[in-house]
Amino acid sequence: MATAVIMPRQGQSVESCIITKWNKQVGDSVTEGDVLFSYETDKASFEEEAKVAGTLLAILAEEGDDVPCLENVCVIGEPGEDVSEFSAAATVDGGETAPAAQEAPAQAEAAPVAAAATGSVQAGGRIKISPRAKGIAENQNLDIKKAVPTGPNGRIIERDILELSKLGAEAMASAATAVCASAGAAVPEAEYEDVALPNIR
Repeated sequence: MATAVIMPRQGQSVESCIITKWNKQVGDSVTEGDVLFSYETDKASFEEEAKVAGTLLAILAEEGDDVPCLENVCVIGEPGEDVSEFSAAATVDGGETAPAAQEAPAQAEAAPVAAAATGSVQAGGRIKISPRAKGIAENQNLDIKKAVPTGPNGRIIERDILELSKLGAEAMASAATAVCASAGAAVPEAEYEDVALPNIR
């Protein structure tokens, strides 16, 4: 029987963890004790070991994803087992998508647009956003309602806020370039390099 592996909760104050590396890929054999993936909180890094043996049937979150604690991360079972109950967007052995994901491709394509329009708002008016993403948005004075959520269940995660920040910076640069061009001045494009930083303080 297929078994889901969840994101562990490392402390009562931890709401989500970031996956830093996958050690297994879809289709790989798994034995008890094998390290499936590495992840980190804002204080430490950890490794998640397999509790059951079988085949890795699906990976439900990629490296760099900010995954809420206790949410499904991957599925272990026997080849051919149905994993659609664990995630409608699961990638199953052989690179095919689960049946639930095949039934409504149009809805899947429209999901990011719809999420952006609603600002990822839950019932009651609360926006679904990870603590790390919220902290970055507050530090940079960004409007989280303009972020396009790509996290699980329409949740705004760190990369969404970074993308929003990048778009804002590009808009400001374009406006500055237009002003300088109208005044007859040439403004060289700024050179920069994105460097990934660890989440550990």
